[in-house]
Amino acid sequence: MESCASREWIRPANQLKPSRPATGLRVTRIGSLADVGLQGGLELGFDEAGHFSLAMEGETIVSGSAEAKQQAGTAVITLSPTQPEWAAARQVRVTCSRDGDLVTAVTTIGRSQPAQP
Repeated sequence: MESCASREWIRPANQLKPSRPATGLRVTRIGSLADVGLQGGLELGFDEAGHFSLAMEGETIVSGSAEAKQQAGTAVITLSPTQPEWAAARQVRVTCSRDGDLVTAVTTIGRSQPAQP
């Protein structure tokens, strides 16, 4: 299993932009710049109204609602796309838990399907 602190996230071309509201630290943007130059790349942004947008080369390609909550000692982040239509069935859920110095992140893509009779 790959660590959450993989080499990909510590390259100088990647960016993390936090803000500090009264309730604590909040991530507003995560980006990975294109390999050539300092323009473009991939950016995941969050607003205060609970929405996210995923942009490539400055153009939004997926958007929807974002939710973060704590459940039984774990942090759960859920991105529920609404646009474009094809993305709506591809909800992304990241569940992070901690055991001492070990942080584990499990990512699930797609909405759960109801049980078949």
